[in-house]
Amino acid sequence: MNKMSIQWSVAGALAFCSMGGIAEVVDGEYCYFLQDGVQVPLEYTLTRPDGLPAGEQRPMVIMIHGGSWSGGQRGGLANLAGDLRSAGYVAATIDYRLTRDNPNNPMQVGADYTDIIKDVKCAVRYFRAQGQAGNWNIDPDSIAVLGSSAGGHLATQIGVSRTAWEDMNGQYSGISSEPQAIVNWYGPTDLAYNHAAVAASQVSIEALLGGDPNTVPGRYNQASPINHVDANDPPMLTIHGAEDETVPVAENRLFHDAFLHAGGQHRLHVIEDAPHGFVKSGPYVEYYNEGVTKTVQFLDWVFE
Repeated sequence: MNKMSIQWSVAGALAFCSMGGIAEVVDGEYCYFLQDGVQVPLEYTLTRPDGLPAGEQRPMVIMIHGGSWSGGQRGGLANLAGDLRSAGYVAATIDYRLTRDNPNNPMQVGADYTDIIKDVKCAVRYFRAQGQAGNWNIDPDSIAVLGSSAGGHLATQIGVSRTAWEDMNGQYSGISSEPQAIVNWYGPTDLAYNHAAVAASQVSIEALLGGDPNTVPGRYNQASPINHVDANDPPMLTIHGAEDETVPVAENRLFHDAFLHAGGQHRLHVIEDAPHGFVKSGPYVEYYNEGVTKTVQFLDWVFE
């Protein structure tokens, strides 16, 4: 196993002000993958509420960025991580392998869908192991996975897959990757539906799954959370903009209905007038703030 290191340096242990407090920010490596026989680290940035006494455990949110499975980086969710930290949660944003092939970006390695799922599951196992060891005030039995856009799809898939693909990369073997809650910010949940409904998404989805729904239908079935919901899945929340043209809100209305029909617990919150990808800036900040409020309310309900 690759030695996981935490860089307690100016670059790796920082502090920032949020809601009047000082929060610790730690950069590190959670797992690795092999590329041409070389171990490539998968990195994270973790923040936790300030002033926590040793031994006090808090629920954790593992956060997966968007970018059509081919781009983006963990820093894109830094604002949301800071807001969750201010609400009392330990939060970590993670990088993962991407479908695009780019020798100048160590994450863009032409990844297959199953490679990406392995990475995210390894992140859950890693942080659960840290909580079990008493590190960073993580409650190992209270872990949520949150994703935005393509990351929302991955988060939702982690929620419905549970023990599938467990320990496939051999790291943190024997530790569960099952989360206790899922939050999906405007991510697709039926890739065949999305492929048919949004022409601009077809290239990204085909790169993820290796073809279109006619050539690899089994992979579309496997990679679409809507096909795998059941009553044993963890509680889930979906935040979606009513004016989203990248992932139609109708797609997640169908997911909501399927989840409830299966006997699971799912909340769907539609934000009127919001487009895809609303963030904490510019004209979309009110949509972002509404999403944060609903996310914290949901997590507080799950982890009360």
